[in-house]
Amino acid sequence: MKEELNINLIKAIQEILPPQVNIATRIMEILEIGKEASYRRLRNEVPFTFYEAALIACKLGLSLDQVIGNFGSKTGVFT
Repeated sequence: MKEELNINLIKAIQEILPPQVNIATRIMEILEIGKEASYRRLRNEVPFTFYEAALIACKLGLSLDQVIGNFGSKTGVFT
């Protein structure tokens, strides 16, 4: 389950960022982490924490509801 959520978050980030933006660099900037730490998250070696996912979602305008697969609900889990 955790791995699936990580994959969904990475896909959501990829979809929202323009192609010319390096995803690892953007994650480094948002989370204030190093290059290797960013790449470990992108390779699913280290999962994003809830705080990190929330911070990324906030900075990029992502919906955590969509990341967890809550598409049909009229009320969001993370609103």
